[in-house]
Amino acid sequence: QNKIIEDNPSIIIARASDAEKNTLVPARFNTVVNEGSIHLNANGINKGSALLEIARLSNVDIGRVLAAGNYLNDLPMFEQPVGERVLVGELDISTYPYGAHVQRVASIEDLGRFLQKWPKE
Repeated sequence: QNKIIEDNPSIIIARASDAEKNTLVPARFNTVVNEGSIHLNANGINKGSALLEIARLSNVDIGRVLAAGNYLNDLPMFEQPVGERVLVGELDISTYPYGAHVQRVASIEDLGRFLQKWPKE
């Protein structure tokens, strides 16, 4: 099962769905457990911060950007003030504050059809 692991001042505790032991990681990292793999990113470095930096460097209004993703490590993009958020697949994000503001498509092919109609003028 996919889950984001929250950090605290001293450690992050990550428990992979297929493992019985806890993994301790220094708190200077954010950890995402995704389908048996563990992603470590330095605090503040994630797909959301990268998206903001790319938009800034490209002189693109972030409100004209569509963020699409299918895993938990994509969710920081959805926290940004993008023009559209699209989740591909069945990941449950109902508990996240922006969850109600995300479009859903079932497959990458459906995402392609969605993109053909975007942006809405």
